[in-house]
Amino acid sequence: MCVQAVLRRLLSEGHELGSHAAEHAHLTNLTAPEIDDQINWAVGNITLVTGVKAVPLFRAPYGDGFYSTGRAPNPITQHLWNTVKKHHVHIAWSFSGDDYKYGSDKATCQQVLFEAYGPPVVKQGITGVVLMHSTPIAMGGCPHALDRVIQYWRDAGYTFVRVSSLVRELYGMAPE
Repeated sequence: MCVQAVLRRLLSEGHELGSHAAEHAHLTNLTAPEIDDQINWAVGNITLVTGVKAVPLFRAPYGDGFYSTGRAPNPITQHLWNTVKKHHVHIAWSFSGDDYKYGSDKATCQQVLFEAYGPPVVKQGITGVVLMHSTPIAMGGCPHALDRVIQYWRDAGYTFVRVSSLVRELYGMAPE
């Protein structure tokens, strides 16, 4: 299935879209104009493919620039924050099972990801955003494991909400 068809299907099913920059680059290693190009290219292409004018959610590749170091941000990190803030709300993740490491073999994904995202997450009582790479394109990822993991979480009493609902609850605003 081509990317356009996947994005249109996601939107038709009521999912929210976010941006992740044009390439999976370490944004804090780029110049200010390169950061702008990465963010603007991604939003522009999402708009071109889907017709969606605003893409309010963003997650920096690797979380670069958005985790506290206890120090004042350098000029590039400050530029990244300001650029993202113009267009997006940055959404970080609370837990990652490193699913991109496992390739896209269905049997491997089912077993390894269930072990990473199933009982360990439920035992921790995690609340927040779980990072999963849900496409086998490029870096791997295991979309086939989602059904099993989601059912396990539901059986354990977890509920799922839209990211915009989480942003509204945490920050008192909807990403627009």
